[in-house]
Amino acid sequence: MVLLSMEISALFHMYFNCSYAWFLKQDAGRFEDVFKRTDVCPLGSGALAGNPFCIDREQLASALKFSELSQNSMMAVGDRDFVVEFLFAVSMTAVHLSKWAEDMIIYNSAEFGFISMDDAFSTGSSLMPQKKNPDSLELIRGKEDMIIYNSAEFGFISMDDAFRLRNCRNKK
Repeated sequence: MVLLSMEISALFHMYFNCSYAWFLKQDAGRFEDVFKRTDVCPLGSGALAGNPFCIDREQLASALKFSELSQNSMMAVGDRDFVVEFLFAVSMTAVHLSKWAEDMIIYNSAEFGFISMDDAFSTGSSLMPQKKNPDSLELIRGKEDMIIYNSAEFGFISMDDAFRLRNCRNKK
């Protein structure tokens, strides 16, 4: 069954729109999960094993509106997985927005004509003045690759983090 060559039905159109709403709802849930895991106050952890100052970490966390305190200093200052998690959530959102933009571009085309973009979101063609180029959708669609690439690159870079104690060898 090839949907792209068939006339769109009201039922398909409804399911199509709802599918992207569910994608974005899932993406919002990912961001909420990342926030829950990062809502931890690391202050007072020092460079690795706490600090010599007499500070009330609970009061500090409360004043800064954190929901909890970090329980391990090494984890608090030497971990970057929260960045990788956030970048994954951004990447998945970019994938979903890119899919949506691609579908909108197809449905805006002369072959389909299911939707029509306002002139504020498109530009005319110099060769064919009647043609509208969906520039805003093209920009949304085109950013996905770079977002995923940069996220993966950070993931590889963060593998070389503070937990690797390179210089702590027994020296004679």
